[in-house]
Amino acid sequence: MCQLVEGANQYMRTNRVPNLPVPGGKPAARDDRCSGLTLVEMLAVIAIIGLLVGMLLPAVQGAREAARRMTCGNNIRQIALAVEQHHATHAAFPPGATVSDASCTAGGGTIRQAPWTVHALPGLEQLALYNRLDPGSPTSRFAALQGDGEPATDAAAQNTVLPIFKCPSDPAASWSEPSCNYMGVQGGGTEAEAECRTGSALNHRLRFASGILHTNSRVTAGGIRDGLSNVFLVGESRWWSYRGTNVGWSNWFAWSSANRTAAGASHPLVLAAATDPINNPVVDYDSSKPWVDGSGGFTNTLYLGTHTRTFGSRHPGGCYMAMADGSVHFIIESIAIDTYRQLANRRDGQPVGGLAP
Repeated sequence: MCQLVEGANQYMRTNRVPNLPVPGGKPAARDDRCSGLTLVEMLAVIAIIGLLVGMLLPAVQGAREAARRMTCGNNIRQIALAVEQHHATHAAFPPGATVSDASCTAGGGTIRQAPWTVHALPGLEQLALYNRLDPGSPTSRFAALQGDGEPATDAAAQNTVLPIFKCPSDPAASWSEPSCNYMGVQGGGTEAEAECRTGSALNHRLRFASGILHTNSRVTAGGIRDGLSNVFLVGESRWWSYRGTNVGWSNWFAWSSANRTAAGASHPLVLAAATDPINNPVVDYDSSKPWVDGSGGFTNTLYLGTHTRTFGSRHPGGCYMAMADGSVHFIIESIAIDTYRQLANRRDGQPVGGLAP
């Protein structure tokens, strides 16, 4: 509108149009000024825009989390189906981990072979990587701590970054890391029911053998007495040793990591048990922050062990768990602790009626 008025004024000046008279005989005054917003009006507009942005931002963030959560659910579904494919091919679920010495305090000379994550590669369209790692060979070796010089078959292949093993809601799961947000379910129960308990910290490192994917396991569908739809197979985890956050140390865990065999510090790395409540372990830590400082001193103490004893995620309210039949459910963190533990046990006959999502 201001441009129209100014245009008209310019035309009148150029063509020498006289001021028109107004009632009373006085010539009309020409006003070339254009009225704009006052300071109060501008502040009001800014306040309204801020209010609208404040109302819109949670909706945008919610939509983004919903998309990330959908991707995560699809990831764990594909992983579960890949494990199912292994059963269809080999008449058994893959071993959770394979070690020559299955004692609770196995030593450093233990031969460590492929964990379940490697055996699932053909079903994840990673046959070329599977063939490079050659897990069926008796001479194949898999490191527990990557970057630490441990004997390994094709270390570069064992550190390949695979997005299928990452939950996009986890801020620590950098796309340059060979990390893993999905753990095989080695069993469940109280800490006293664990097959092995190592470490001296409050969050003892636990090993179970009551689940489907445990150390040196070879579980068949017929051995899951509670029914395929009633037993956990794979679950989400947000506790991990990332290369980018393990400041001060040269090693980290990878999706391909075998069990750590270090006497009293031994523990599985890509296996977890349903012992502590979902998202509420006895010792929590933030895996997106450095764990040790430059001199090797702990900044997030007692972190080792938590990843062996619970499941959880960055999704509000719970985490995804895949069942042995390939179905996927979002299990809320308020689930009864006994029910949660029983669902990780393949042969206890509990809970009666199975999963009731």
